[in-house]
Amino acid sequence: YARGIVHPESREFVREAFSLDNVLRGLEHDDEYSGNFQVLLDGVAHHYQFRFIKNEDTGLVVLGMLNIDDMVAAEIEHHNQLHAALEEARRANEAKSTFLASISHDIRTPLNGIIGLLQIDENHADDVEFLAQSRQKAKVSAEHLLSLINDVLDMSKIEDGSVALAHEPVDLNEVAGAVGVLMSMRAKELGIRYRSNIGEGPFREPYVYASPLHLRRVFMNIIGNCLKYNKPNGSVEVRISEVPAGQEGRVAYRWVIEDTG
Repeated sequence: YARGIVHPESREFVREAFSLDNVLRGLEHDDEYSGNFQVLLDGVAHHYQFRFIKNEDTGLVVLGMLNIDDMVAAEIEHHNQLHAALEEARRANEAKSTFLASISHDIRTPLNGIIGLLQIDENHADDVEFLAQSRQKAKVSAEHLLSLINDVLDMSKIEDGSVALAHEPVDLNEVAGAVGVLMSMRAKELGIRYRSNIGEGPFREPYVYASPLHLRRVFMNIIGNCLKYNKPNGSVEVRISEVPAGQEGRVAYRWVIEDTG
């Protein structure tokens, strides 16, 4: 039987399992002795289960065979589902860690800016014009901070690692202005000169569709690295210019960020 029907990978197991000594030993303390193996029928592998059952009254031992292809397939499917669920949970956890590490870095910039402005304001309590400008800068920082926090609170993005880009009308002058306010404050803290042509009218057509939060984050991360890895008394310069878009209804701008780092 083992040589003619049993799958080559199961033959040695079947020979040992079906030996009289092993059968008697298996039934010595239990009413049933069973195991799984594979057979080859017309060149196709099938899963089978054998069962030796002992009748204590008669002393007879009965051997039964059962095709368990469906059971094995169900177990494999269940295992695959568990593996997929575990892998999905692992990816979600990694995405969450990456997301939080990134966003925590981004949150520090506007928060430090607001704290710095409050500290400076204490020394200019009687300067109305200065305080008005400072409040405007603090408002820009607070609005960006609120956008970042809203992004953090959207847990679905954190869980699946997705980046949900908005598609809304945006004034590039406001985006660039916010970036300039936040980064110039950071540059001042580090003693680095920050120059840009923002405010000199580089945006002929400033209204575009974009995701303002992510647009700000892109440029703040780039400029932030230019500041972080710069040299003492170094400089960062941001230049914006229009370039041919090559398509009706579209506009293209080139942002050049240059530093001495």
